Amino acid sequence: MKQKQIQIHGVLVSQINIIGGLDTKVCSFDVDEEGRRAEPWIGSAYYCKQNLDAFLKGGKFNFPSGNGQFYDYGEGFAKKYAGKLFYENLGEYEYKVENEESSTSALKNEKKRVIIYTLTN
Repeated sequence: MKQKQIQIHGVLVSQINIIGGLDTKVCSFDVDEEGRRAEPWIGSAYYCKQNLDAFLKGGKFNFPSGNGQFYDYGEGFAKKYAGKLFYENLGEYEYKVENEESSTSALKNEKKRVIIYTLTN
């Protein structure tokens, strides 16, 4: 399970799990990471919208390849959490990536801004 340290409003919150998976406490969505995993809906605005619509409204997203695979989001996020309240926190974290523009430094620092929604009830 990947861990990130998130800086929220000037307070260091250590080891917040922002990767989702079987952990239902915090769920994350990162288009860059989805692309690195070669998710079937990446690379097309149409398929990205289809996948997000299924996630939010419920139902299945059929893989564009036509191989019969799909993601089944059940009732969807909107229905499942209708009437629930969330705290919204803005934060950021730093990480290193390969530096393809430099011949002297293999890595460069990047920052990613995140929004964390915490269920309150």
